[in-house]
Parts: sequence; structure tokens; C-alpha cells
Amino acid sequence: MILGVYGTGGAGRELFELIETWNKCRSINYDLVFIDDYRDSEKLFDVDIFSFDSFRHQFSVDEAKVVVSAGEPRIRKLLWERVKANGYGFETLIHPQATVSPRATIGEGSIIKKGALVSCDCIIGKNVDIMVNSYIGHDSSIGDHGEIGSLVSIGGYCSLGEEVFIGQGTIIRDKISIGNKSIIGMGSIVTCSFDEKSIVYGNPAKLIRTSEDGAVF
Repeated sequence: MILGVYGTGGAGRELFELIETWNKCRSINYDLVFIDDYRDSEKLFDVDIFSFDSFRHQFSVDEAKVVVSAGEPRIRKLLWERVKANGYGFETLIHPQATVSPRATIGEGSIIKKGALVSCDCIIGKNVDIMVNSYIGHDSSIGDHGEIGSLVSIGGYCSLGEEVFIGQGTIIRDKISIGNKSIIGMGSIVTCSFDEKSIVYGNPAKLIRTSEDGAVF
């Protein structure tokens, strides 16, 4: 079975190493390839790189899955939709050293990295990326295509919408709601809820402006 890592930037290279570790813990391993629409026919880590069009022609939907490695929610969603429209499935990756409650629900294509903890009765949407050493408190939910940075702590009963970006080191108090397509700057201390498309930063976190296009980087 083939697993295509969609992206060759820093996030893609980190994800490749996660999958190498993940493969060692499984009885059936994936053969890995990279997907990058700007680097067709190259190699990275001695692994082939395909554009998505080349990937489609090389591997059928029955012999390949994909995982998205972009660190920006709007790009994660764009790549997800492109892959989904062509009939491919997604792999869900949980690092062997992550802790996920058996009562949590993890959506298709999501990635939970080393040291992360997802507590009981959490709902993690599709294509969500939870970075290293982050904590998702009990009964919290994260919408599709979200990006949760490293060392983030999200209290219990929180609700994050779709395409939300949470910068590294952020702390979110319990029972907080964050609207769709919002961006929380790194190191923020979030003590109140924010509407969709909010750009938020500080201690305590305050609304800086609204996000017109969802761009983070």
C-alpha cells in the first residue's frame, strides 16, 4: 500500500519521520512517496516526489492513501478537497507516544504527534493536525482542517470551529468557543470566546482584527 505525504516543506519532512516511526509499530507498512505540485520527478530522503496529477496516474485509489502535511488550515482544506474529489482515502496517524482516550473520536486524516494528549469524550474533526506535547481537555471539540501548535493547552468543554489555527504555547481556558477560520497567536492566554475569523493575540488575548483570507504565514 502506498501512502502519499502531500507536502515537502518542514511539516512534510517532520510527518515523514513520524510515519517511519509509526510503520515500525505496525505489522503492515506503507511505502512512502511525497506529493508536491512544484517538484514533480524529484526525490527527498531518497523518496520519489510526484505532482498530484502524476500521483493520480501512477497509483489507483485502491492502492494508495494520502495524508496532508500543510501547517496552514486554509491550505490543509484546499489539498484535502483536491484529494477527496479524486476518490482517494486518507490515513489517520497517531504517534506511538501520543495518548488518545479510547472515548475520543478522531476524524479521518487527522495527525496526532508525539507527546500529545487527547482526553476523554473529545471530538477531533477531519484533517486536523495536533502538534507535539499539546493537551486537548475532556469534552472539547476541534473542527475540520484545524492546526494546533506545539505546547498548546486547551481546557475542558472547549469548542473550536473549522479551519482554526492555534499558535504554539497558547493556553485556552475551559468552556471557551473559537469561531471558524480564527487565528490565535502563539503564547496567547485565552480567557473569553471569540467569533469566527478573529485574529487574536496576547495575555489576556484580545481581538486584533478579523481575518479576510485565512492566511497565517
